[in-house]
Amino acid sequence: MADKNAAIEQIILDRVYHKETPLATDAAVKQAKYVSAILNSNLGRLFLLRAKTIPIPKISPKEQRPFIRLVDKALEAKVADPNADTNNIDEEINCLVYDLYGLTKEEKTTVERSLGLIHASDEEEDAALLRAMLEVNIEDRVSREEFMAIVREMDGS
Repeated sequence: MADKNAAIEQIILDRVYHKETPLATDAAVKQAKYVSAILNSNLGRLFLLRAKTIPIPKISPKEQRPFIRLVDKALEAKVADPNADTNNIDEEINCLVYDLYGLTKEEKTTVERSLGLIHASDEEEDAALLRAMLEVNIEDRVSREEFMAIVREMDGS
């Protein structure tokens, strides 16, 4: 595993090498991977689309390790197969980034909805149905029309 990480880091270094600029240090590569994890996350993409900049939290190298480990894992997969599916890794990175910025579940949903990853109508409909189900007593017999009227009322329609 260490050999693969070293090979991947060397590929990165080779790609960014410039004649007049010395190769980046190991610490700089790790810092770049941490920043890359944030910038390529859902929240990072939203910031770049809306604000054009994103504040990068300064955390210790130890706290950066989970981000770096996941970036390494994604890079390994892409080196082995450029078409590799890294969606699971991306989701893990998104979770780390959401936690890093202290986002609530509702805020995470808003980010994903803003990026078109969640269809607002589906989620809003599900939430409205759930609210309606919680308000209607199971023992009460209501028609579909009455139930939908409750849903529309709660949804503001």
